[in-house]
Amino acid sequence: MSAAARLEPARYRLPDERESVTRRFRVGRLHGYLTVGVYPGGAPGELFVRLAKSPGMFGASDEESALYAMTAGLLDAVAIATSLLLQYGVPLRVVAAKYVGGRFAPAGFTGDPATPSASSILDYAFRWMLREFDPEAYLADGSVLGVEDDPALELEEYIAAIGMSAPAPGEVRVLAADVVAAAAEVVGVPREGVTGLGRTADLVRARRVVSYVLREDLGRSYPDIGRRTRRHHTTAMAACGEVAARLAAGDAQEADDVAAVRAAAARHAAARVAARVRAAEVLA
Repeated sequence: MSAAARLEPARYRLPDERESVTRRFRVGRLHGYLTVGVYPGGAPGELFVRLAKSPGMFGASDEESALYAMTAGLLDAVAIATSLLLQYGVPLRVVAAKYVGGRFAPAGFTGDPATPSASSILDYAFRWMLREFDPEAYLADGSVLGVEDDPALELEEYIAAIGMSAPAPGEVRVLAADVVAAAAEVVGVPREGVTGLGRTADLVRARRVVSYVLREDLGRSYPDIGRRTRRHHTTAMAACGEVAARLAAGDAQEADDVAAVRAAAARHAAARVAARVRAAEVLA
């Protein structure tokens, strides 16, 4: 099937009854509420942004009231557009990357220890959504993991992860997320540690095998591997080279690690596909 056919736009509406997460926020002088409706699998599918009338707004001038109304209307428009993008399968990280870091008033302190200040309400909103729903895409330097190398593949991964479409019969393909989960399982470390900033011997060992399998089996580029492991692409290159050298030298432990991660990744992929089938039945 051609890429164009696989990625034909299709809207995946949320069930009539759905769970949601609400966050009260403050950016500068403005307060409000972020509400995200989620799919049965826990992925975000809609966004609502509502501003609350702050005490300072009562008795405000006509110009201030008009500015408040304009801000509320623009936020509502962005929320509607975001909801549609999510329901058409656009990954949250793709949308968030366009708003995180955007600078416009109101801006300032938030009172949220995880995001002490924000350059705009949308900057805060999408940082919060990434923390809640796609933490692996929210990098330590505050940037967002991109999809520059293969947007179509990234979209396929996202759809697979939230179970918005059922796979073809017998279709089981290992994805990057399966490899990360497999390495964490084999080495015995937390999954978030593999993509985190820790440098223990076990975490380095897990990242090294992840880099090698992503490169050799999935054909991922070094920049993509680096973003997924939160390392520079040259570190990904060095990790792949080290594994290859160890295997060539007959390192039995390294060979066992690679084989075990490949087998575990296949199991994770099979379980993910089974979950996709069940989720598709719920959404049908």
